Amino acid sequence: MNESALRPDRLPTLRRRAIRSDVEALVERIDKLVRERQDLRRQGASLDVIERNRLELGEAQRDLSLALIDAHHGPPPAA
Repeated sequence: MNESALRPDRLPTLRRRAIRSDVEALVERIDKLVRERQDLRRQGASLDVIERNRLELGEAQRDLSLALIDAHHGPPPAA
């Protein structure tokens, strides 16, 4: 068995960098969506537009959660 599969702390450096950049990009996306949501509310946007933003925000938060899990535990084993 591959040693990195047993020791997630020994993920190859490039993989760790990729995960870190994914996490950073997702945090930036969430920040942008939150600012956009605040602007939408301030401008009195329709409920449909605000709901679309909410769904995008939830999806980005889910993606961030999965990226953080992957960063700390590695990807799930292949089926």
